[in-house]
Amino acid sequence: MWWTDGSRRLAFLTVFFILFIFLTSPLVAAQGGAPTETTTPPAATAGQNPVGGPSIPAKGPYILLNLASTSLYYFEDGRLIKKYRVGVGRTFEQTPMGDFHVVVKHVNPTWYPPTGRPPVPPGPANPLGTRWMGLGGVNVGIHGTNAPWTLGYPSSGGCIRLLNADAEELYERVKLGTPVKIIYETAEVVHDDATGEDTLVIWADIYRHGRATPEEIIAKLDEAGRPGSARIDDVLEALAASEGKTVRLSLGRRADLNGWEVPGGVRFADGAFWVQVRPLAEGFGHAVVWDAKERQVRVDGRPVPGVAGDDGQWRVKVGDLQAILGLQLTWSLDETGRLSLATYGLYLGETLLTRQVVAVGDDFLIPLRVANADLGLRGWWDFDKGQVAVGGDYLPGAIHDYEPYILLGPVTASLGYQVQRDDHSLRIILSKEH
Repeated sequence: MWWTDGSRRLAFLTVFFILFIFLTSPLVAAQGGAPTETTTPPAATAGQNPVGGPSIPAKGPYILLNLASTSLYYFEDGRLIKKYRVGVGRTFEQTPMGDFHVVVKHVNPTWYPPTGRPPVPPGPANPLGTRWMGLGGVNVGIHGTNAPWTLGYPSSGGCIRLLNADAEELYERVKLGTPVKIIYETAEVVHDDATGEDTLVIWADIYRHGRATPEEIIAKLDEAGRPGSARIDDVLEALAASEGKTVRLSLGRRADLNGWEVPGGVRFADGAFWVQVRPLAEGFGHAVVWDAKERQVRVDGRPVPGVAGDDGQWRVKVGDLQAILGLQLTWSLDETGRLSLATYGLYLGETLLTRQVVAVGDDFLIPLRVANADLGLRGWWDFDKGQVAVGGDYLPGAIHDYEPYILLGPVTASLGYQVQRDDHSLRIILSKEH
């Protein structure tokens, strides 16, 4: 008979080993260590914080944990208070995902091993550390640790490990009933408070649940308010490089022009802000081409000083944009590091007529079509004289972006408009004289 004494002995040892691994895992032990309760809020921290993602309640405390990034985010009233580095469940004892609540809290918990071994009192040998916050419905809790070197890795039996100091800080903030959401997202957009820049982070797929698809990453960029900030080729390259490791793709600072989100944002380097020239130039009707021979970008046939960024896009200094676009341009930074660019707008009362306004000394050039359609001028471009013909008179103008423009001052004088220039709001406001 094939079932020998040796076979029985091997089978018995195999079953015993499996039971030993299961019963001694921290996942079960943590439940047995239902290891009683007590506020000075921690200071809001600067760092790399998530942008977009799950909606956060506007009221009360809230914990969001992303297993893929081994990061725990604590919110109050919809505002991120602090990010913590954590250890999560091993690949074969994964931390459960879903929506939970904190149902029990203990200071200096005692760990009760489910294997019948003696309880482990509070102290350096206790794997639960100095604080325990148990979650309802699962054998899992948020707790301290006596093995801080395991943080940042899938290293626990299913629980969420924190440094003891972090566990104590979080414990003071968390109340019974605090909602906890545990997710697994391998792609995140994070904002760095120190530099003002955003980064697309593709985390290693530690649980082998599958990495984010290019479509999911593009949706993530849209969700984070950064549409068009990364080329699909760069996303595909980052995905290919993320096999078994974490990859970061800089998106630059956020930037807008007249309230319109600037694709690719803005980068800061060599003491200057740099922006992609193509979307801005094309947005104002300029022709943008790549000169492969000279390896430079041309706008309306003119070479543009700049550099090719690490994203493959041609970037120019913000200070050079005015000359490139032929527009009066101002810029400012807000407290989040967002760069706002703005051009002058021509208004008739409160109605915006155009932002295609070119500064010429103390005056401005505006499109001839705007002067005719909106201001009542009846002029046409005389190619022989290089001026605008109005009846038997000629008014100064110029060809800009292959389109005739006319100097605003003579137009308003001939048609009886008053001009108010507001450099603070970047408005040129016209009103009719009575």
